[in-house]
Amino acid sequence: MLVPAKADWASWRPDLSMAVLTPTDDLDLEYTVRLGEAADEVLAIAEQHAETCRAVVVDMRAVEFIDSTGLSKLIGLREGLEGSSTTAQLHLVVSADQDIVRRLFEITGLGDVLSILPDMESVVSAVD
Repeated sequence: MLVPAKADWASWRPDLSMAVLTPTDDLDLEYTVRLGEAADEVLAIAEQHAETCRAVVVDMRAVEFIDSTGLSKLIGLREGLEGSSTTAQLHLVVSADQDIVRRLFEITGLGDVLSILPDMESVVSAVD
C-alpha cells in the first residue's frame, strides 16, 4: 500500500536561504509517491526563491533506511535541479548522519555525485 503524498517534507528556510527536503520516514517503495511529490515541491520552492536560494538540501537525519526507489528519486531531484534554467547553478546537498545511509551512498557511488555531509552546520559551512 502506498502512503499518500505529504508536501510537509518540503520547506523554505529563509534563515539559511535554502530549500530543504526533510523526509521523516525511511525512503523505500512504500514512500516513493510521497518522496517524489515532496521532491517536486522542493524544486518549486527553489525556483520560487531562485534569486536568494543558495542550495537544495535533503536532510536525511531521520532516515534509517533507503532502497533503490529512494535513491532513484534523489537522482531525479538532482536531474530536476540541473534541468531547470533557474536552479541549474544550485547544489544538491544531503545531510545524513546515519552510518548505514552514508555507507549506501558510498557503496553505490552516489557519494561521488552528491555532497554528503553529516549535519546542517556542515551544509551551511560548505555552501558559504
